[in-house]
Amino acid sequence: MTAKPPFTLPAVGASAVDGETIPRRHPKAVNSFVSIPEEGCHTLYDVLVRAGQKFGNEKALGTRPLLKKHIETKKIKKMVDGKEREEEKEWTYFEMGSYSWTTFSEYVELALQVGAGFREFGLTKGDKVHVYAATR
Repeated sequence: MTAKPPFTLPAVGASAVDGETIPRRHPKAVNSFVSIPEEGCHTLYDVLVRAGQKFGNEKALGTRPLLKKHIETKKIKKMVDGKEREEEKEWTYFEMGSYSWTTFSEYVELALQVGAGFREFGLTKGDKVHVYAATR
């Protein structure tokens, strides 16, 4: 552990409410909310660049390939209209491979390439992009 306690402190000016604890805040935000994560970080781009500088070759994002999809059919007992009934149910299990990691530096480079691609398409500040993607 690199951080030292206390990890939270009672919020300044908070009043006690019966049955509840006084709100607690991070020591850097005990007097007010933090509006920026770090000096000089005002936009998502600033945060991204700062993370690349600060964490460089540390692991940022991990992905795992799907090796095999296992499907099993099992009989289960189910209550229907107050009567126990046996039904078949299909269960799906995923066999995943080892993690492949993208470092913070690599992620910054990828983000800059995406941004350059948007510029190439003619997008400018204020334009909106809708991202539609399937999740696994």
